[in-house]
Amino acid sequence: MPRCPHPVLVSALSLALAAPVNAQDSADTRAVVEAFGAAQAAGDGSAMLALMAEDVRWRLDGDPSVPWVGEHRGKYAVGSFLETLTSNVTIENAEVVALAVDGPNAFSATTVSMIVGDCAVASNNVKRFEVRDGLIVVHNVYEDSWAVAAALTAEDSEYPETAR
Repeated sequence: MPRCPHPVLVSALSLALAAPVNAQDSADTRAVVEAFGAAQAAGDGSAMLALMAEDVRWRLDGDPSVPWVGEHRGKYAVGSFLETLTSNVTIENAEVVALAVDGPNAFSATTVSMIVGDCAVASNNVKRFEVRDGLIVVHNVYEDSWAVAAALTAEDSEYPETAR
């Protein structure tokens, strides 16, 4: 049976095959995504929310025991999500290590060090952004929510990057 390609790779390939886009669109998208990264690194939920369009779609798949996993549609829902997230997680460091931008679309690779419950958790993630009129309309996060779930429940974790 053939293996199905990973959705992130399919999306990246789709971007690569898309028609050329306006360079200004790419510059504007880069500025918004970089501002979002700076707000995330500072743990500033208000600044992150200010970069969201009214009709934003934020998606984080993973362990359903993590309270903020799932899809959040609309700025109000994302604001509630950010309140839940910041009440459960303290970001110690977030660094964008790679950023690819093509018109209104961007992919970033980020490393995040955070405190979840009583546990330090290191997470590598990939994010997909779509920006329209200077605001984020799509934000998809691909990360290891299983390590976060283990930290929330204070269970022993098989993840070596999770420490108590």
